[in-house]
Amino acid sequence: MTNAITLPTAHSPDPARSALGLASRVASERGEAVGESVGYSVRLDSKHGPRTRLLFCTTGVLLRRLLGDPELDSVSHVVGVV
Repeated sequence: MTNAITLPTAHSPDPARSALGLASRVASERGEAVGESVGYSVRLDSKHGPRTRLLFCTTGVLLRRLLGDPELDSVSHVVGVV
């Protein structure tokens, strides 16, 4: 279960790069590699696993996820970063 999905700012010129950068920074601050408890998911790339609890993704990825799971049962929070 992913506890939180975090979206980079909508005003970012490259949301995919922002998601990767944020995931890398947070994972580094936690002293772990991306894909452990912190991951990312963008259009053609993702790095997350069964232990991922914080997922940085683009708005498009979230919209696709909503199509398959409209209630987002596996997510506790969706956070927009401004």
